[in-house]
Amino acid sequence: MSEVIRKDVPGRVREKFGFDEKDPFFNMQTFRASKDLSEKHDDV
Repeated sequence: MSEVIRKDVPGRVREKFGFDEKDPFFNMQTFRASKDLSEKHDDV
């Protein structure tokens, strides 16, 4: 469900507020980490 929302929100915001599709905000890459990152952060 959260993945669907993440993909849908930028499009909905553009529709409602008319933001430029070339705006860097809509082209950001998200950071994904393993679930145990908080336990192993020193190793990373």
